[in-house]
Parts: sequence; structure tokens; C-alpha cells
Amino acid sequence: MRFLAFCLLLPALAMAQTDLPAGFFPPPADAPKIAEGPCPRCEGAGKVDAKYQGLKTGDERLRFRPDCPQCKGRGKCVRNRPVEERIAEQRAILNAYEREQRAAHSTPVGAGFMETDKAEAMAPTERAALAARFPKRCKVCLGLGIDACGKCDGTGLTERRERIKDKDGEMVYETIKEPCEKCNGTGALPCRRCDGSGLAKICSRCDGLGTMEVKAKRNIPAHTALCRACKGDGRR
Repeated sequence: MRFLAFCLLLPALAMAQTDLPAGFFPPPADAPKIAEGPCPRCEGAGKVDAKYQGLKTGDERLRFRPDCPQCKGRGKCVRNRPVEERIAEQRAILNAYEREQRAAHSTPVGAGFMETDKAEAMAPTERAALAARFPKRCKVCLGLGIDACGKCDGTGLTERRERIKDKDGEMVYETIKEPCEKCNGTGALPCRRCDGSGLAKICSRCDGLGTMEVKAKRNIPAHTALCRACKGDGRR
């Protein structure tokens, strides 16, 4: 069912990209949420240390070292990327995109850019509608809608100490890593500035419309103009 829904969604996405006005450059895709990397539980070893199974011996061959249950002994797994790593990549993607568009002297429209002459030729309502399709991103999370969990520092894991017997039969403390309860092991929490939406705040002057009605003055008739505060983006 999910695969069928995805197949039906593809034509709609393609159509959404093809009906863009000429000269408009949509924003790049966000940094991926998941990626394959070293397993966070075994740190790439593929094995995890477990308690000695009641054997009072120092022989390493008798030590119980099972395959890591998270990566099945591979040492790698598809996992949620650390929040700071993802935000850093997102910042690099957006900075490169903005430098390219600024070098071409394009004008920002929402989260995208447009050739200046074509942007100036658009009607205010059309430009505001285009900006609403690609709304400006939150300045803190850069559109990802996430922030690093303060309890686990964005790692998704917390540590606790447990007393166990070592190979000599003496009681020692072992550090055990567990999924963080606050963020459910994801290392991420909703961004505090945008409440997880990933979007900039709605412009209070135009209530997010991006346009304002200008009253008639002298020889200028009443007309619709871009909001001066947000420049037609509806967010700032």
C-alpha cells in the first residue's frame, strides 16, 4: 500500500516542479536524515562485551562476545545521523546554493531565487503565492525542524554504570550505553524557535500574505503591493 501511494505521488511531485515559472530556481533538497555509518552501539566492532557467564577464569577464549544485536555483527548500520552533523551539512548545502544565486544576481523569493528581471515583472500576488509554495526556512534549524537533545548531547545514547564481575572475579563498574529516554534514541528534539515546523515566523505586518493593500494617494490609484517588511515572502 505504501509503495502504491509513493508511485502515485511521483507524478504529482514531477508536475509540481515542471509548472514553476521561468527563471525560478527552487531551493535544494534537505540534508538526508539517515545514512549508513559505524554502529553506535558497538562503535563499528560488530561485537559487544557481555558479562562472563559464571566462568571464573581469565581465558579470553571463554569470554562471551556475541554479535552486536543492532548491526547483526556488520559493524555498520543505517541509522539516524547526529543532529549537529546534519545541520552542518544543511548549512553547507544552503550556503553553496545562496553563493551561486547571489553570484548570478538573482533575487530571493521565499526559500528560492529568481532571475531579477522576471521577479520584478511578476504581479505582487503571483510572487507572494510562489514564495508561499517555497516558504523561508527557520534561521536556527535551517528548515530541518530539529534541535540537539540536551540530555544526550544529540548522540541519542545515555550512559549508566553497572557493577559486574571482572575476569578475576572482582566487582568492577562497567559503563553501559542505552537509548536516551528524552528523545527516544534519535538525538533530536523539535526546534525551539519554530516548534519543529522548520519554517521562519509568519510576518506580523501582513499576517503571512506577503502583500498589502495600498490606498489611493494623489494620482496613484489603490493597488496591491508587496509587504515591505517581508518583501513578499510572508515570513521573516
